[in-house]
Amino acid sequence: MLNAVSSLASSSLFSAIHRAMERALADGALGISLGLGYAPECFYTTEELIRALEPLRGQDIPLTVHMRQEGAGVCGAVEEMLTVARTLRIPLHISHLKAMGRDSWGRRIPRALSLLEQARQELQTWKDKAAALEPEGMDVSCDVYPYTAGSTQLLHILPPEFLEGGMDAVVRRLRDPAARRELAQRIETGDGFDDIARLAGWDGIYLTSLHCPEDHPFLGKSLAQIAALTGQDPLNCCCDLLVREDCQITMIDFMASEADIAAVLQSELSNLISDATYPTEGMPHPRVYGTFPRLIRHFVMEKHVLTLEQAVRKMTALPAMALRLRGKGILAEGMDADICVFDPAEIRENGDYQHPCEMASGLDAVLVAGMPAVIRDTYTGIRAGTVIRRDTK
Repeated sequence: MLNAVSSLASSSLFSAIHRAMERALADGALGISLGLGYAPECFYTTEELIRALEPLRGQDIPLTVHMRQEGAGVCGAVEEMLTVARTLRIPLHISHLKAMGRDSWGRRIPRALSLLEQARQELQTWKDKAAALEPEGMDVSCDVYPYTAGSTQLLHILPPEFLEGGMDAVVRRLRDPAARRELAQRIETGDGFDDIARLAGWDGIYLTSLHCPEDHPFLGKSLAQIAALTGQDPLNCCCDLLVREDCQITMIDFMASEADIAAVLQSELSNLISDATYPTEGMPHPRVYGTFPRLIRHFVMEKHVLTLEQAVRKMTALPAMALRLRGKGILAEGMDADICVFDPAEIRENGDYQHPCEMASGLDAVLVAGMPAVIRDTYTGIRAGTVIRRDTK
């Protein structure tokens, strides 16, 4: 009887998910985005994930995903999402592909890219057989940001079982000395989750937003530095901060390899992303202001990882293709006149990790729908953009 009730509750939950998804898609949502590295979505099994995404089956609606793991388990995470895409026959886009931790550098990314390339060929074959037509866009793709540091919530250093029950439960858990001892052991072994504390090291995790006045002096410092200032070990220092701040702390974590970033950039599967959504206070990641200029200045002009034409394509045509944005991404008659004009020799990223809130320079003009939004690095105040919705007709 208990199993029957549980099954009914599960069916009701998935029905509610399907209804919400179908409403959003009917309203013009471009696709579905997942954060499998975060609670509560980290608690899905692969089978439950497929069941939750059932309304997408067979449709040309992209699924974008922050995968379950991005460290030693990144290739397994890629395989999981390819299983989902194959089962549902849907386009798949991997968000900010990387391999965290020195042990993974140079080893995981080639394999991950190979898995995606093989899957792209498989899905291409399936579509050709099913439709006997050349498919539009890319069936499997990924994106990458051009920095060796990421940015997320400090809470993300915790293993999934520590995130169960909501934020109040997490805070209670972190107050418990026995739970802290268990957490120390989990971080030491790193099994089954992205162990950022071990992958980046306490000296590679910098706090970028804090709210309690007594914590403000720690802004921009690493957890190793803060622990030294407070006379604590880094783990207890971190737990005390999370408790005091009600877990509302963001961080920058140094954990990726520039050689891996270059390898992803050079793949035909990849496009550029800033991944810049937060924090909106404190010290944000410099990618908020500098992602696209950095690609041109650092990876084109200085490192010669890409040609300028390849870089521009990764900033324009390929993202538009991955998200099925009609009228976007190329300069052609009938397309939207969204245009950036610049001299590659003059474009600059002006911020850094200690001084991130610096606008880039070198843009002669930015046109949105043919109207001048920026002229010589100065915002004109003209707002010609519109909300983009998927064509549901």
